Amino acid sequence: MTPTPATNVQTERVRCPGRFSFDSYSVPDLKVKLFLNSHSQIVRLFCRCFCLYLKFEIFNLKSLSASTPFPPSPPCFLPHCLLISKTPQLTIHRENIKLPAMRIALVCLFVSVLLAPISRAQGVPIVELDHKESTVKFYVKASVALAGKFDKWEGKLTFASTDATTAVLDLKIAADSVDTGSGMKNGKLKGEKFFDVKNYPTITFHSTKVVQTAPNSFEVDGDFTIRGVSNPEKLTMTLPTDATGFERIDGKMVFDRKDYGMNSGIPFIKIADHVEVTIALEAKEIKGPPLVFKQ
Repeated sequence: MTPTPATNVQTERVRCPGRFSFDSYSVPDLKVKLFLNSHSQIVRLFCRCFCLYLKFEIFNLKSLSASTPFPPSPPCFLPHCLLISKTPQLTIHRENIKLPAMRIALVCLFVSVLLAPISRAQGVPIVELDHKESTVKFYVKASVALAGKFDKWEGKLTFASTDATTAVLDLKIAADSVDTGSGMKNGKLKGEKFFDVKNYPTITFHSTKVVQTAPNSFEVDGDFTIRGVSNPEKLTMTLPTDATGFERIDGKMVFDRKDYGMNSGIPFIKIADHVEVTIALEAKEIKGPPLVFKQ
């Protein structure tokens, strides 16, 4: 009796650029794009563990053959390189592959959500304002000296990219913190005819557009709000010519007080209509790539 010859199982290494197939069922190839900070050891360690998990799941897929298992292969665990048997019995059923595929999809979703804020933060400059060294002042031409400052305010300067013109400036000023050096003047400015601090406690400015007009000068358009009335105003900002970085910002804005319902005056004091606001912001880049200015 002639013995039945053993069936030779041939294997070949197939490189699949986009997806890999088992019989008639195909599974999308996984492409994970991670934008990581090279100095973040914890994140890099997490990514390595995630890659090992992917390799483990892919070998689970290879071992789920319904009839003929995969032949032994060298320890190469790259997702795009698989050993595929040419035997016609090799199949993988969808119900067997569903659970590992779902686990991979969930892990990918978790990683994308976890690392999205990191990637965004790494691509933009982070600027911090020093409120103790910064000032917000005003001046009005009058028959007597009428100038002052605001002691309480908050400011934030953010950027969408390294381009300095993507800046967004937000200022929020406590109207009742006005200080002219005179209790009588302070009381008049806080009253109903001027700031009306009881009904409108804050003065705000929110920039909407930044245009660089010179190497050290910018025009900032924004919405200025006093007494609940908002109007578009223009803030001219300059950087010191001797500055080696983004260290200090000087700004100036002039507005008409009557545009905001402040039509009255102070008894025995003649006041002009236009108010000049000056800001001096001490700023420092604390994180991210440096800002780029047009020369």
